[in-house]
Amino acid sequence: MTENRDLLEVKVVEVLRKHFEEASDYDINIEAMRVTLPLKIGTKAEYTRQWKTLIRGEIKNIRKLQALTIETTAIIEKLHSSSLIQIANAWSPLDGKERNVSEYRNSINEIKNKISELTCVLHLGEQNIKDRYPQHETEMGRERKDGATMCAYMAGLSFFYLKDKRPTVIYDPYEEASKGPFLDLVSDLFFALNIEANAEASARKAAKSFRKETHPVTGAFLPLFT
Repeated sequence: MTENRDLLEVKVVEVLRKHFEEASDYDINIEAMRVTLPLKIGTKAEYTRQWKTLIRGEIKNIRKLQALTIETTAIIEKLHSSSLIQIANAWSPLDGKERNVSEYRNSINEIKNKISELTCVLHLGEQNIKDRYPQHETEMGRERKDGATMCAYMAGLSFFYLKDKRPTVIYDPYEEASKGPFLDLVSDLFFALNIEANAEASARKAAKSFRKETHPVTGAFLPLFT
């Protein structure tokens, strides 16, 4: 996509106006914002494969930090007492405790405890990320077009609110072809926005999501309020 934000919405407004002639300008503009949203946020959206790849990378980096904290403690334990004394002298002003040289081990133990706490924090942080993004695991197969899928789903929401009925894709056995106003809407949107994805497949996926009330990409329960 090379168009800027305003041009995207202008194109969608034209398509929506064609399909929903009786809708107000206000409603058309609101729905245009809805339809273009997945295209604007792109790979930043949590449902995309690119986002999941980013999360996996973040988890890997946090694990590296955990390993470094453990390694740091191991290195400290191998240092000569003369070095440990100087580290303790440097640490004392920071923790606000004045100690004799003979008490340097107390300072070193505090440092090691702080590092241990950091290791625990990083471990908990990793678990929090996994809980927040449970579907971050590797996906197999060819690259998905999540932006197109969500664009079609958002168009389905627009269809639902402006037509007051759920979007469907109809198959005509006599013509051996799919048809229907929702498929026409998605086809026109994909053409206007230069979306390189199969409009019928995306429209069918969106219609199925509305029928089952699930997110079209993640499969999570997504009730449609009527």
